[in-house]
Amino acid sequence: MSAVEFVTDVCIRPFAPELLRVATRTELASWVQRSFADNSCVAVDRLTVRGDGLQARLRLRTNSATADERALLRRAPADQRLLASYAELQFVGAGACVVDGAIRVVPAAAR
Repeated sequence: MSAVEFVTDVCIRPFAPELLRVATRTELASWVQRSFADNSCVAVDRLTVRGDGLQARLRLRTNSATADERALLRRAPADQRLLASYAELQFVGAGACVVDGAIRVVPAAAR
């Protein structure tokens, strides 16, 4: 069973806010993408620095979800809390990630 892909907006607050002042936009996007476990973040878009945090639109893939979890996500794609929880738990970077917006599941034909 293939992975589920979804797009959502997030707020990320790094533990080292000085990163926001010294890193370029490309470096920040790369840091965000690498901060998700199992290469689950496949794209970073609309990255902006806001105060001591970042806002971005991410495209995430349920790479590390078990077959049962992926089946559940497929049966209930409108379950925003389930997808938000998955996204927040996949963030393993030095900071905190909170889903801040609606989640849209990407149809398999559009990948």
